[in-house]
Amino acid sequence: MPRTQCVSAERNYDSGQGTNRVARAGSRLLLVAAAAVSLWAQVGAMAQTPAFTFTHLAGNANGGFKDGTSETARFGGFLFGAAYDGAGRLYLADLYNGTIREVRTATGEVRTLVGPGGEGGSRDGAGSAASIYPMGLAYDGAGTLYAAEPYTIRKVTIATAEVTTVAGLAGQSGLDDGTGSAARFSGIYGLAYDGAGHLFAADSYGPTIRRIDVRTGEVSTLAGVPGERGTVDGIGNAALFDWPFGVACDRMGNLYVTEGNQHTIRKVVIATGEVTTIAGSAGESGSADGTAGVARFYAPDGITYDGEGNLYVSDWGNHTIRKVNIASGEVSTVAGLAGAWGVIDGTGSTARFSDPQALAYDAAGILYAGEASAGVLRKVVVATREVTTLAGVAALPGSADGIGSAASFDSPWGITYDGAGELFVADWRNSNIRKIAASTGEVTTVAGLAGEWGSADGVGAAARFFLPKGIASDRGGTLFVADTYNHTIRRVVTATGEVTTLAGTVGRRGSVDGTGGAARFSRPSGVACDGAGSVYVADANNHTIRKVVAATGEVTTAAGLAGVPGSQDGAGSEGRFYNPSGIASDGLGSLYITDAWNCTIRKLVTATGEVTTVAGLAGAPGCDFPES
Repeated sequence: MPRTQCVSAERNYDSGQGTNRVARAGSRLLLVAAAAVSLWAQVGAMAQTPAFTFTHLAGNANGGFKDGTSETARFGGFLFGAAYDGAGRLYLADLYNGTIREVRTATGEVRTLVGPGGEGGSRDGAGSAASIYPMGLAYDGAGTLYAAEPYTIRKVTIATAEVTTVAGLAGQSGLDDGTGSAARFSGIYGLAYDGAGHLFAADSYGPTIRRIDVRTGEVSTLAGVPGERGTVDGIGNAALFDWPFGVACDRMGNLYVTEGNQHTIRKVVIATGEVTTIAGSAGESGSADGTAGVARFYAPDGITYDGEGNLYVSDWGNHTIRKVNIASGEVSTVAGLAGAWGVIDGTGSTARFSDPQALAYDAAGILYAGEASAGVLRKVVVATREVTTLAGVAALPGSADGIGSAASFDSPWGITYDGAGELFVADWRNSNIRKIAASTGEVTTVAGLAGEWGSADGVGAAARFFLPKGIASDRGGTLFVADTYNHTIRRVVTATGEVTTLAGTVGRRGSVDGTGGAARFSRPSGVACDGAGSVYVADANNHTIRKVVAATGEVTTAAGLAGVPGSQDGAGSEGRFYNPSGIASDGLGSLYITDAWNCTIRKLVTATGEVTTVAGLAGAPGCDFPES
């Protein structure tokens, strides 16, 4: 019987990213429109509707959607999941195209099995009549494919391409066990099948491991505590996870889970729910090979089992493929070079990957790896470590300065206008701050060094960021940056490129009010300046809005209650958010917030802390999951 291929998703690497999906998928900037919206909001001219002209200012677009041969086929960004059927067909979750693609491994020929292309959704039906937003995939060995969506489990009968919903309810998040549509998930990525009628899902935002009986649709929690994050070994609800991502099943009663936030590989005994850590050290990132706790990973993502006692892991942050011998705990690097990215065929460390995610093994010594940034499918011969490109053409983002289309970005996230003809961009995956002359489209790098993640204060290229998202200008020559994965707020002087840390402590997550380094954030996502000396932060994983006094670094919580998601209107801590991501000030005392997982726009009056809902309906059907 073909073995289960268990995969993972984006890397969210986070939450609240739905508003930037196009920018991330294609690394393109609709900067003129974005800058106009930002400026309009910040100066308070909300009574007048500006006439926008949409033009392409800077950067190169990439990605695509096309069936065909290995050379002509195109995939979107983020190939999250993969599953192999044991008979020469590989299935890929092409997330940004909203499709499941079938690849003939012998020839590289690609066709679309499910979805119309370019339209994610939750509609049951056959082939292109169905809509899907696939993350993890699992194959049952008998002609059925299962797809994890954020809030649902879908079933695909391969022969007819018929799609039905097994469990969960589209647009409805939660942590409830139950049967069929009564069950709730909070954000599923990895999925595995055990060969005996059960699926196991990494409910990443849970953060828990869920079990689904495919015959009845019954959903139960196997391990972890709903709503509690940590990295604790134990049995059932005595164990804790922090961002479980990929899941693999060894068909001998064990699951293996990649834990992205803690850089570890965990083992779960299905019969008892016992959780142990088998490789990596919690909270310590790196790329070292070695045994068990000596080895280091950097945001491990996809995972698959080879049927012979080995796991293979897509080590996302290191751009490598790693091997874990389960019996000995020995970790080794199969292909790629830690810290070096690209799409280069080669052998072992001479090959290059660009954010490998989906992994599948064909039981004949071949690994298949889907790449997030490049949108290509790679083939790895395990015995020789030879890497080749099986399907798709790399459309890599980049970090080049230049004018117009000569410049390149890598998942630009936040953008702000300084009021004096300059745009500034938080170039997320490059982990740097870029400047664009609005009149000419000329792009230069202000601070940080492309491809070098870190937390160092300094001037220009000597400074380091770790996947920054939000950025705001005070219109006086200073930028404020949400350095998301450092959990800090940084200050950048635009004239000199000098970077300092205003609030928070690198690598220390939490929700603590205080001054400077005594304060704690958890993946701050959006920032806005109010024009009166304060910076407001959408503290995504805390589900709160924080206030930072720019002059002193003093941090207080303006609205929401840390660790308690919700959608209620109310004042201060009585208001609730669910992974707020973007934030803008109207210059008149009100903030407007994209409440990502509620799929709503919220208003916060800073003087009173009053939170109201301006647009959208929390949990309404069609509320799309904001990926990573």
